[in-house]
Amino acid sequence: MSTPSPGTYAAIHKQAFRIAYDFLNEHFPPEHDPDWWTKTMNDVSLIGNMYGENKLVVYMITALVEYLTEEDERRKQNAQD
Repeated sequence: MSTPSPGTYAAIHKQAFRIAYDFLNEHFPPEHDPDWWTKTMNDVSLIGNMYGENKLVVYMITALVEYLTEEDERRKQNAQD
């Protein structure tokens, strides 16, 4: 198996960042609501099915779900204070 060219890597990276950016914009701020999380996780599944061969997409979306989870918990805690 040959190593992809720098241009191929650049395209892969650009795609991953665009997908991650669009995902975050669509899903921020997180809502402390099961329906919101169901839709969000369905969107994660769709992205995985469409772009799973781009491992950077998978890593970035996984990190964003963790970020959204932490942000949801922070907002929930602040609402209770």
